[in-house]
Amino acid sequence: MSRKKPRGRVYLVGAGPGDPELITRRGYALLMSADAVVYDHLIPHELIMGLPPRIERHDVGKQAGCHTVPQEHINELLAKLAGRKSRIVRLKGGDPFVFGRGGEEALYLAKHGIPFSVVPGVTAGIAGPAYAGIPITHRGLVGHAVFVTGHESAGTDAGGVSWSDLARLDNGTLVGYMGVGQLPVIVESLIAEGMPPDKPAAIIERATTGSQRTITARLAELPRLAEAAEIKPPALFVVGEVVCLHERLDWFAALPLFGCRVLIPRPDPQADNFYSELRLLGADVLSIPLFYVSPDFDRRAWARLQTRTRPGDWLCFFDGAGVENFLEIWRQQGKDIRGLSVFSIAATGIDTLTALNAIGINPDLVDAVGTIERLMETMAAKLNFENRRIVIVKGDGKNEVDESILISAGAEVIPLVAYHRRSFKLEQNDCERLNRFSPNVVILVSDAIVEAAARVFRGDAMGQMLTDAICITVGIPATKAARARGIIITHELAAPTIDGVVDALVQYFS
Repeated sequence: MSRKKPRGRVYLVGAGPGDPELITRRGYALLMSADAVVYDHLIPHELIMGLPPRIERHDVGKQAGCHTVPQEHINELLAKLAGRKSRIVRLKGGDPFVFGRGGEEALYLAKHGIPFSVVPGVTAGIAGPAYAGIPITHRGLVGHAVFVTGHESAGTDAGGVSWSDLARLDNGTLVGYMGVGQLPVIVESLIAEGMPPDKPAAIIERATTGSQRTITARLAELPRLAEAAEIKPPALFVVGEVVCLHERLDWFAALPLFGCRVLIPRPDPQADNFYSELRLLGADVLSIPLFYVSPDFDRRAWARLQTRTRPGDWLCFFDGAGVENFLEIWRQQGKDIRGLSVFSIAATGIDTLTALNAIGINPDLVDAVGTIERLMETMAAKLNFENRRIVIVKGDGKNEVDESILISAGAEVIPLVAYHRRSFKLEQNDCERLNRFSPNVVILVSDAIVEAAARVFRGDAMGQMLTDAICITVGIPATKAARARGIIITHELAAPTIDGVVDALVQYFS
């Protein structure tokens, strides 16, 4: 008797309030290992665009007044996916159980016998004020905080919100979600019920992102100032004495790269290693995969590599993909990193150096300019290659090397293709997210990335993105490729270093 296939498990995961790094470690691990992801409109761009291509994606985005997919259809979709997938992540903004209808979805799953788990997230009502320098509790000012939804009409009891009780809130902070459209009615109701019209208040738009804006005012003036500033959802409003701390504690907007929206095209799944540094300085960073690489087992070259290896032989790496895929195949041959100690290692390029440093390798020879030709010339001029072998690690059809430079120096050259490169095609939703992100900086770190970006950004709107943004090229190959494509370069960084990129942006935006 055959057993019924067990249902998959649905994970209700909080994505946090907007900053992609505020998702929990558990939530991110589940997201990256999911079979399918069902996500809302306000999920951070990078969390979705960085998903591995094997993951099935379902956009059920909701905006105020515009529900792309009705809630009952979302529930049915989760049930359907649970019947054919093992791990389904329902990714929700903020925390699933804080004004996110996660409770309704959990009840539906429980009713239909579908296993589920809840992974809490950082809710906007705490993170948003924190990023605006407003602690929602503070000894000596307020001792408690109340969270409410302003989405329902303030003139009714819908949603269980009693504005008359909230108006008498003493020694506390009122934090309202989804209240932009109803703000005038909410404020009018609070004042009519007895809340002082001069009570400190604030509204925070797109909290925790580089587009964050904060307006503070007396409560009675807040709707007028918010309308004049054209504040749009998503936004929070805060009422309480703690708002007075904003001017002294507004740390996020004071960061040197606040308001800088950086687009970094990259291979997948390579991580751009200056993300964290840019974000620590206040920048929004969106990394989009334009192509992916897969290991390529060049049997003949690997056979030559593993015979008669002698101290003094060299491994040459030109990109991070070469490092990562070489090591993957190396491990598949039953070897570990200690086996590389017989080689001297040469490298060029920022992602190459970072990939090597990540596994504890400092190259014996580095070309600071970042060109393959320059590295070969330096090696031929400085080193004795008599009866030595040089293994050139490369991708298919890329990183062509003039081997004659090394051969004439007496070396035996082994070209080793370690990976294939395949192009990604951005989906319509990805393009829309990219347009909404509206980058004002694009960083191009290799000629391969420039070529891939040129293919992706062929449309009028996408092409305009490169024209309007500050364009930084890192390394001579990227600069040459960008010029050949007619891309206007704002900054050229010859030395491929993280510090160089960060310093250029800080100087520009300061």
